[in-house]
Amino acid sequence: MQAPSRVFKCNLHTKVRDNAKNSRDLVPRVALVAFLLKGKSVLLGKRLSSIGHSTFALPGGHLEFGETFEDCAAREVKEETGLDIQKIEFLTVTNNVFPEEPKPYHYVTIFIRRL
Repeated sequence: MQAPSRVFKCNLHTKVRDNAKNSRDLVPRVALVAFLLKGKSVLLGKRLSSIGHSTFALPGGHLEFGETFEDCAAREVKEETGLDIQKIEFLTVTNNVFPEEPKPYHYVTIFIRRL
């Protein structure tokens, strides 16, 4: 059962590489998103960037070099909402590859919640 998996990964990587302009386009990005819950409500913001423009999303952004998850969460939430958060809990991480996009991309996304 392992052989088909390796073949798929190879074909996926080849397809993404062929769609990318250069090898620097193939670097995974690390993002962090935060669940800010109050009772049965969750805080969402309207996206302004080109990816997902005008859709609603959790506050978050890119992890900077040397930054802890906690520091990234506090910085991004402050930048996007003006709120200060201190205590957080790690929830999960996802590994998302989007090879079919005109500019293929790969995100490792860390999900946290404010305690």
